[in-house]
Amino acid sequence: MELRESRVRDRVSGNGGPGTRGRDGLAGKPCEGGLLMSRCVRMSRCVRMLTGAGLAVLMLLAVALLVPSPSRAEESPAGHVTAVEGNVAILRDGESHPATVEEPLRVGDQVVTGEAGTVVIALRGGGTLTAGPSSRFDVSEYSRDGGDDRGFFEMLVGIVRASLAPDHPWDQFEVRGRTAVASARGTDFVVEATALNTAVLTVTGRVDVASTAPGASGDEVVILEAGEGTDVARGAAPTPPAMWGEARVRDVLARTTLR
Repeated sequence: MELRESRVRDRVSGNGGPGTRGRDGLAGKPCEGGLLMSRCVRMSRCVRMLTGAGLAVLMLLAVALLVPSPSRAEESPAGHVTAVEGNVAILRDGESHPATVEEPLRVGDQVVTGEAGTVVIALRGGGTLTAGPSSRFDVSEYSRDGGDDRGFFEMLVGIVRASLAPDHPWDQFEVRGRTAVASARGTDFVVEATALNTAVLTVTGRVDVASTAPGASGDEVVILEAGEGTDVARGAAPTPPAMWGEARVRDVLARTTLR
């Protein structure tokens, strides 16, 4: 009788004898085995928790990838085409197509005019940009949202006239040629660029012109008032501001005006 009661007590207390299962769940094993099993169970739970968190992170990343980012077509344009004469093309995302009236012009676009081509672009926020024959320029940067208003254009070759509204000045507006950069805030000016020279004429207002030669300093910046022009040869400083002759002024204005 006492032996039977002892066995019952063993089963209840978890000290079980042979063939019994204690609190630690291991038949015939002492508490040390139960402690090891308990640690394994806790580790298994941690792994499951980490696995669940990892899956949650992967699901969030997948959702983020599925949500479409704003396309270039949804971005605010730099402006739009208002007039086209002759052959004018827009190079966008590696593909070229003929420019059409009302077509938006976006950052990253390149405008190309033929030998008899001219295009007028109305800039968002006011002003126009007119590219004359045999010209090629890039829209590098454009922001006209009332904060830091910036417009950067890269003149690869040819001639362009920027007519900016003086009542809506820019923080920065630049037309950069191969050898010089012309900066203005609210004025009317012409930039003609080749691989060896950049010429700038101020029609109205004031324009700063600086050489893009390596090592060029701020002392080499010239300020052009209305009617003045400068030439910047490759590797050289801008020539002193000077009034251009009537024939040269008439020529650059004619090439940046629709007939």
